[in-house]
Amino acid sequence: MKIKHVIVLTVLKRFKGERTIYGAYHLLQGKKSAQTIQDGHYYKLLPYFGLFPKIKREEMDTIAAACMESGYLKPCDKDCYLVTEKGDIAIRDTQAETPIIRRLNGFKYGRTGILFWQRFTLFIQSLTQLLSQSGSFIPIIQDRAIQKWVKARMPNQKNKRMNVLRQLHIELKQLLERFPDRYALFIVLQLTTEKKVGYTSAQAAHTCGFNVEDAWIIHQAMLHEMLEEMEKNEKKFPVLQVFIERDSKSAGWTKSADQTARLIQQGHTLDQIATKRKLKRSTIEDHIIEIALQQPDFSIKPYVTEEIKHKIYAFMKEKGSSVKLRDIKEALGDEVSYFMIRLVLARKEE
Repeated sequence: MKIKHVIVLTVLKRFKGERTIYGAYHLLQGKKSAQTIQDGHYYKLLPYFGLFPKIKREEMDTIAAACMESGYLKPCDKDCYLVTEKGDIAIRDTQAETPIIRRLNGFKYGRTGILFWQRFTLFIQSLTQLLSQSGSFIPIIQDRAIQKWVKARMPNQKNKRMNVLRQLHIELKQLLERFPDRYALFIVLQLTTEKKVGYTSAQAAHTCGFNVEDAWIIHQAMLHEMLEEMEKNEKKFPVLQVFIERDSKSAGWTKSADQTARLIQQGHTLDQIATKRKLKRSTIEDHIIEIALQQPDFSIKPYVTEEIKHKIYAFMKEKGSSVKLRDIKEALGDEVSYFMIRLVLARKEE
């Protein structure tokens, strides 16, 4: 079974019919909206956030139809689905066959992983070409910003270039030793040097015995695991660290929410921020949800009293953690707003 189909099934399984197929689409595409980010947190789906940035709504419909035809899904409401027992088995079997997908961490490392790979591969190509003194070459990455980044960090002396290349070899070997041989080969085959042109992802997948359509997912999962290892052991990977974008908010925190956060730090109220930024209060509330989700030390006390917070928790404990927002609102009445509920859920106690 295609890994992409399994991931869609996994997202829909955790939605439990409470979100539509298009909620899954927005999450997999990496839509930077407060609702999508909150869904990712609430349903524990952030590993899949932004995994398929180019996916289309039509493809989601096609995947859902194929999964229904195979008996993995059944409709439960308009555009909502439940995963069948057969679908559960398919998810478990695929995860057992390709355990690397458990290492996906799209929300944290999605954009960082892509940027790391582009910088790293172009640096390797450029460095080996310069050392070989073989003249001009066509860069494998055409992005001018990436080219500029690599050029700015290229050592200007031959002995320094040799030292960097040796260290990169040592560090990459240490990272790849944690994977089975064919996975390590899958990465190495895609590297371009002065002696060889790197394989495309599809070519490398074919050589290593992977389904070509699964290659992107396997590649991302490996990059995410490598980045996590580098984060845990920074001193072991001093050169590779340079290729990592150090922007903790790059995965999901929108620029607009960042502007709101700065105004909050300056002491402005939500209404003042809405007026100042010429936005609806509801939009500012969405920003607060984003900030609360991404900053564990952000205090929600100015917006929700302890009494209301405990009432929401108590109702969820009684009805189950999958209770809908509407159910909480109807039970607690006018003393709570949807904003308060969403904010408390953003800090949902385990």
